[in-house]
Amino acid sequence: MDGYGDKGISAGERSTVSVTNAVLKNGTLGVASKDESSTHIQNLTLEKMEIGLTVFQKKPEYGAAYLNVESVTMADSVKTPFELELGSQMIIDSKTISPNAQNLKERFYAQ
Repeated sequence: MDGYGDKGISAGERSTVSVTNAVLKNGTLGVASKDESSTHIQNLTLEKMEIGLTVFQKKPEYGAAYLNVESVTMADSVKTPFELELGSQMIIDSKTISPNAQNLKERFYAQ
């Protein structure tokens, strides 16, 4: 997808999403997994965006989310490779990522 605007791939509200062979470029956010969703991606390319991958809880009635990406290529034009809130889980190319962000709901969904 090229020039998709807000989010290239977005999973929410306890959904399970599987994606194979995706190229995302020229958007704000590549992949978002939120609100108890489980997202699995194989072969992902990210180019020209603010944030590559993010995992967080948006709604209080849901819990933490999960994202597993295998075989990811992230161009230098991705300003922030990932943002992960405490409680949610992100695995990139078999490596568990440590949380590095807070209050992502407020950041992404501010009125």
